[in-house]
Amino acid sequence: MNEFEFDPPLTAAQKEAIYQAILFHDKPWELAAGGDIPVDLKLVCDVDHLWSFTHENFWQDTLRKGVDPTTYAENLGNDLEGYFVTEQGKRKARELLDARRGEVADWRVVTAAT
Repeated sequence: MNEFEFDPPLTAAQKEAIYQAILFHDKPWELAAGGDIPVDLKLVCDVDHLWSFTHENFWQDTLRKGVDPTTYAENLGNDLEGYFVTEQGKRKARELLDARRGEVADWRVVTAAT
């Protein structure tokens, strides 16, 4: 981040927030357990994790990871509670996961017919 020229330049506090978001990306449970963590950092972590539940990333990941869509949806559901820090993030992830499960059901019908 020191090599890229932001316009306007990032403050030290903004850089620290980005560093913290990166640090907690793969260990949100530590962020959730932290007592005095700013809510904006928690939200950034959750928004980042919501990408896994989007249509684009879900189907891309089934191919990239070689995972059956039904199994992948189950895995996301199993990991959801520990993957998100805020209740708002969990709620949105559940909504997105329900949509992916509907897509998987439709996909199963189409692939069974071919």
